[in-house]
Amino acid sequence: MDRITVNLINEPDLNLAIIGARTCYDSFSPDNTKEKDLNLLHNLKKLEHLSIFEHTVFTFAINGISRLCLQELTRHRIASYSVQSTRYTLKKLFKKIEDVENEISIRDFVKHFCVVPEFENTELEFIYIKQTYEQLKTIEELSRLGYKNDELKYFLPESFRTELIWTINLRSLMNFIKLRYSSKAHFEIRHLAQLVLDCILEYDMEIYNLLITQDDKIKKLLVYCIKCGKMFNTFENVKEIRCPNCESKECEILEKF
Repeated sequence: MDRITVNLINEPDLNLAIIGARTCYDSFSPDNTKEKDLNLLHNLKKLEHLSIFEHTVFTFAINGISRLCLQELTRHRIASYSVQSTRYTLKKLFKKIEDVENEISIRDFVKHFCVVPEFENTELEFIYIKQTYEQLKTIEELSRLGYKNDELKYFLPESFRTELIWTINLRSLMNFIKLRYSSKAHFEIRHLAQLVLDCILEYDMEIYNLLITQDDKIKKLLVYCIKCGKMFNTFENVKEIRCPNCESKECEILEKF
């Protein structure tokens, strides 16, 4: 799941949810402390009085997810999506194909434009890489013959990467995390949910605590690659630990957190 990035690009204000809650119960008071305000929010979440959380809004820049993952993400309808246009961006694919055989490997080329799943079977990964490259090459050849991008879009694989700006309120984000940060969710959108949580944890621990409980947390792993000596992070629920730098499976878990 490398090359997928998420950045929080606004400054969500949890105080707006607190003001909403205090307004509902006419409970404004000079004696209200931060701790009391946060306890109120947690209690209202337990009572499923969730409309107050709609006042706190997040905007994320998401880069590198597959079109397959985008389809799952847009099922969360109470949100706004500005997605990169395939019509206007296919030209970067054509430019890259011209040099692929001379400058980078076919596998690196496919990984640049498409999400490469963590296949349990290496033979299946080989077949996927080969087929996906041929599919992308066919699109480039058809473009040279004069076919329009609006027609060529139908030839793109589901794994083709895209990027978007995603705006969602805290209530809807709670629903997203509940459904997608789950062992039952598809591995790519679960990884996306983890990246979203990482952004929020870095920004505001109190918002993070509203989104997830410690019991639900999938532990992050600090891993050392024996082959190339690099350290990297992954998660305990991945099917296979493989170094993103050299693709080696010779790895040692150093820490869970």
